[in-house]
Amino acid sequence: MPVTASVCRAAINAMVALAHSGSPGNHKVKGADLLIAASAADSAFGVLHHDEHFDKLASVLPFDSIWFADPDERTWSGCQET
Repeated sequence: MPVTASVCRAAINAMVALAHSGSPGNHKVKGADLLIAASAADSAFGVLHHDEHFDKLASVLPFDSIWFADPDERTWSGCQET
């Protein structure tokens, strides 16, 4: 998906919104994650991921944040602690 000027503005606005919306450091998400989420929102797509940053971003951008696996890696098959 193209990273347009409107996508960049949406990414910046999302970072600012997260900074104003809660706990300290809430806005500290990777630039790439911001652009992916803003592009998805701009194109009306969801994001399939394994990264809690997308849940934060979905609270300030209109896209579906979809985990491809349980966020708790200890519950993955073959990775369970004994």
